[in-house]
Amino acid sequence: MEMTSASVLVVGAGIGGIRSALDLAELGYGVLLIDSSPAIGGILAQLDYQFPNNHCGMCKMLPLVGRERASEFCMRKALFHDNIEIMPFTEAKELSGEPGAFQVTLLQKARQVDVNRCMGCGKCVEVCPVAVPDEFNQGLTDRKAVYRPVPQNLPNTYIIDREHCNKCGKCMIHCPTQAIDLFLIDTQRTVQVGAIILAGGTGFFDPAPLRDLYGCGAHPNVMTSLQFERLVSGVGPTQGRLLRPWDGKPIRRIAWIQCVGSRNLHLNRDYCSSICCMFALKEAVLAKQAGAGQVDTAVFYMDMRTYGKDFYRYQRWAQEEEGVRLIRSRVHTAVPSDDGTLSIRYVDDEGTMREEAFDLVVLSTGQAPQPGLKELMEKLGVSLNEAGFAAPQGFSQVRTDNPAVFVCGSVTGLKDISETLVQAGAAAAETATYLASKGVSTSKERIPEEKRDVTRAAPRVSVLLCKCMGSMEDGIDWRYLRGRLGGDRSVEAVLEVDQLCSEEVLDELLRKLEPTQTNRLLMGACLPYVYKRRLRHLGTRLGLNPLLVEVVDLRSLGFSGNGSSGEATKKAEILLGTALEGLKRRDPLSVASVPVNQRALVVGGGIAGMTAALTISQMGFPVTLVEKDRSLGGRLRHIYHTLDGPDPHRLLADTVKQVEDTPGIEVLTETEVVESFGRVGAFRTVLQDKGGRKHAVEHGVTIVATGAAAASPVEYCYGQSDRIFTQEEFEEVLAQFKLPKDRLKTVVMIQCVGSRDEKRPYCSRVCCSAALKNAFKALEWNKDARIYVLYRDLMTYGFLEGYYTSARAAGIRFIPYRPERKPEVSIQEGVPVVRFQDPILQREVQIKAEALVLSTGMVPPEDSEGLAQNLGLDRNQDGFFLEADAKWRPVDFLKEGVFVCGTAHSPRSIAESMAQAKSAAQRALAILQRKEIFSARMVADVKRSICTLCETCLSACPYEARSVDTEEGMIVVDQAACQGCGACAAACPSGAAFVRGLEDKTTMAVVEATLEDAFAHI
Repeated sequence: MEMTSASVLVVGAGIGGIRSALDLAELGYGVLLIDSSPAIGGILAQLDYQFPNNHCGMCKMLPLVGRERASEFCMRKALFHDNIEIMPFTEAKELSGEPGAFQVTLLQKARQVDVNRCMGCGKCVEVCPVAVPDEFNQGLTDRKAVYRPVPQNLPNTYIIDREHCNKCGKCMIHCPTQAIDLFLIDTQRTVQVGAIILAGGTGFFDPAPLRDLYGCGAHPNVMTSLQFERLVSGVGPTQGRLLRPWDGKPIRRIAWIQCVGSRNLHLNRDYCSSICCMFALKEAVLAKQAGAGQVDTAVFYMDMRTYGKDFYRYQRWAQEEEGVRLIRSRVHTAVPSDDGTLSIRYVDDEGTMREEAFDLVVLSTGQAPQPGLKELMEKLGVSLNEAGFAAPQGFSQVRTDNPAVFVCGSVTGLKDISETLVQAGAAAAETATYLASKGVSTSKERIPEEKRDVTRAAPRVSVLLCKCMGSMEDGIDWRYLRGRLGGDRSVEAVLEVDQLCSEEVLDELLRKLEPTQTNRLLMGACLPYVYKRRLRHLGTRLGLNPLLVEVVDLRSLGFSGNGSSGEATKKAEILLGTALEGLKRRDPLSVASVPVNQRALVVGGGIAGMTAALTISQMGFPVTLVEKDRSLGGRLRHIYHTLDGPDPHRLLADTVKQVEDTPGIEVLTETEVVESFGRVGAFRTVLQDKGGRKHAVEHGVTIVATGAAAASPVEYCYGQSDRIFTQEEFEEVLAQFKLPKDRLKTVVMIQCVGSRDEKRPYCSRVCCSAALKNAFKALEWNKDARIYVLYRDLMTYGFLEGYYTSARAAGIRFIPYRPERKPEVSIQEGVPVVRFQDPILQREVQIKAEALVLSTGMVPPEDSEGLAQNLGLDRNQDGFFLEADAKWRPVDFLKEGVFVCGTAHSPRSIAESMAQAKSAAQRALAILQRKEIFSARMVADVKRSICTLCETCLSACPYEARSVDTEEGMIVVDQAACQGCGACAAACPSGAAFVRGLEDKTTMAVVEATLEDAFAHI
């Protein structure tokens, strides 16, 4: 058993684990990323469509600054980074040591297939006699006992299902590369780590064993939401066509039943799974679009919990534009008919029993703790909550009982993509500050070296062909290739090697190539996406620019292994020939370096801003914290208690003291931003204090944490009676005992006041939990109080659902209302009188309220528009700051080096704001820890001789990397900010904008060579 070391062990390689691993790797920490599955990606590997645009965006997690440290590759297929080692099919079995110095014993299960020899030809699948349900397609199709766990994963190799394999040995006999060994055993490895992040994701409730629910598992036309995701996938069992599993007929009517396995006391699942409502809406829209508008979609729900940023707007669009029906109801049964349809019997929100027939029923199944989570948590000394998920501590969403163990994502309860990535970033930040406190060092970014100037030299290409330890020996006619490539007058030599990825072989090649005039390298090898950086390092050792080294994938050609090498040889010839033509015409590109000012500017001194400032300061970087008010704290100053216990005022006092006692944080109160300019790593921001005095701060990053304001109601007679409060005002009078008990005999709360309407079409997320906590507080003050909550949808997502249950048990009455029939309020004899329609009694009810409490939500601060203009940032339709990507870059702006957190982003709770602040700080630290930023080699440039200064490219650039130098009269490119997307080149009418390495001459040479070789083999 080998003993190795890494700074951090990340358990779980879904998107949460990947995000944490990338964040820590970008800080220079060595990360070991493990997953019990044979492939990485988690649930996201099965989801082809994601809110809000139904596109995949996993690659947006890759670094944007110094991005060549990680291979720029489709992350649905693989992840490669210098500082990350990935071990799939691996579990943590034993733990010893103490926080900061853990010894973890890992068990890596044997795949029974050698990934270095398997060519992915599929011969083994053809002869395997065993068929079992395919987990990837959620049992809608079968697979063999030898299979690929995820179709798109790289390397695209097979694995043996040991549980179902009958050991017949046919696969071993027919494997052309002898990659299969049914007698391989599991291996153990012990690793020493300083900290652990648990990102193991979640399981889903399986309704099949309880067939009396809705027939899942008994009727093929009843499926779970994950099964439906596979059904509509273009690479799913029906290639995206909506066909009934029962008989293959087109689907015309689909029903979604919400809260299956969630919000169910009988199943001991008193929690909301948080994502199911948006999941169902997205799927209903997908069905509408896949059926060209001919599919009727209906979602049966109790509360439509669209509480996230832009979620409610999406709900309205789905209803009004796409025609998705939302039916508030409790579904009783789904009764199958002889023709395969299912009759949904339900009670609507007026108490009437109804029935509709559907071709397909989709169950929105809730979360369940991963198998083995309890055992793992016990080993790590981490507490679980009553539902069996990891229980974070206090206001932190990522800290645990163990100071060196952190959690993120769905291991603490089901999260959507953006919330998972926020928590993953927060966990990485907490881990980094913990390791820094223990003195754990990080690796430094390697400064690019360029020793030889070959710009004026004629191309001299050495071609290296790897046979991959003999596994590709019979697949290609190597002699023919040597002759074909060697006939090009630009080729210096053609060398064959057995194992190009071996350090010994690379050393030997270096000795052979050094005496030659080689100034370019072309390599044909296996797994170039894995070994490209190592192989390009050979070019670096020869003094070559990495762009003068090209690696071609020969492994994926699909060798037959039967001695007929014609087809594979033709493909190899085309691939190598076109790569050679491009390489001959490629110019070596330099790397620009720009210095980084290692100071951060945090705008906003609420809990989010203070948390971000402290996180950055704890890593040793100075911070300027700007607050426009007289004191720090923001909206936290007006919060007196929470639902789940932690004291917000103690949090406020402790955080303010910590900020004030930290020498590295400069606090400027009663100060505002009036101007800011610059680029990532070098901003200059002008600040102005209350006296009008201005001074400039130079900094490398900016974090916007300016918070939100409480909305002021303009309805329900607010301001006409001292008995009418907002929730914030009611919380204050309760906390300060300003109300006598007789003023709490009857309390009416109205939700969504000035929210989720035409003026503000968004949910403020925290209003429902605020109503619950104040209702409980009122009961504490007067146990005989009668409390009524008039609501549209109660947003008690996650484990807040338990408090909703407790409130009903305590006698608090919850009465739904429709937006077209809002409650009405009048003042009679100085007392508010509330009239509303009771949906169960089917009549109007009138209540005299000693206290009327309005849940008003949040709005952006009045000065947010001016601040956005001063910082050069965008806002959304509601006035909140607009992030770069709603799912994959939730704390980034498109303007590189500027980040957002807290309620400046959107309404959220204290704990959520703090997690987002940690995540934003983590993103900022990835820049601050560099003394200089190196641009990528393939960035945009300008042919100044033909540029007309039309400035079309400026508006086309999404990263604000282009500007006009008025003194020189030309367009200039900020190479540190440029991401090489090519939008400027596409928009330029004169061809002056281009991307280095993709010039017309190179691209056209590759195209011509491809066509020439392809036609030559017809």
